[in-house]
Amino acid sequence: MRRGVTPVAQALINWALPLEELAKRPGYRFKREEREQDLVEAKQMWEAAGGASIGSVEVMYPAIPEFVKAYWPQFERNLKETLDFEVKGRMDATGYTEIAQAALQKRMVFSFNYDNGWLEPDDYLYPYFHSTGSKNSFNLSDPTLDGMLDGQREEFDGERRRELVYDIQRYLLDNVVARLDWVADISRGMRWPYVKNRWYSIWFGDTYQQVHAWLDSSDPTYQGRPT
Repeated sequence: MRRGVTPVAQALINWALPLEELAKRPGYRFKREEREQDLVEAKQMWEAAGGASIGSVEVMYPAIPEFVKAYWPQFERNLKETLDFEVKGRMDATGYTEIAQAALQKRMVFSFNYDNGWLEPDDYLYPYFHSTGSKNSFNLSDPTLDGMLDGQREEFDGERRRELVYDIQRYLLDNVVARLDWVADISRGMRWPYVKNRWYSIWFGDTYQQVHAWLDSSDPTYQGRPT
């Protein structure tokens, strides 16, 4: 039972599952009665899997960004109130050094942390979910999923590849719980009105887009600026 965003962030509008499809899935529905039903089913699934008998689980979380550390107590409380699942938090004061090491050594059961976005759907999918993926710290090995991930890399037709990426996300939502994406951060920026045609991407890698930007010296806000 999930709640959050698709495996590929909604900011990639050409690749993320459409919200109208996502909103029909348990855990993603918005109406009050639907969400209450989803919670009931989630508790039933949790109890069927062992529930409270699992005991307390240690969860690593980073000291940065600040809002992740600040949100941790609420996250802990949400799990307790919703599923009666007790977690014991351990903060990585370095940021991500300990978390990264634990992930590389595949000895971390559960972490709650921030991750960067990308500009290509393969970056969201292949490294984490392919059995040979560089970020697959979950010991996940699924031949069917491997074939799907390899297939989208080999497809050059844009429309066909989009459908393959959609199918991968559906498969992950239905069958894989190795990584649960909860929210997608929305960042806002400011610029002077005289800066024209400046576009921002969701994270790193947008410097090349500055080639399209230009300064309108006739704009009133430009007056007094050095030439």
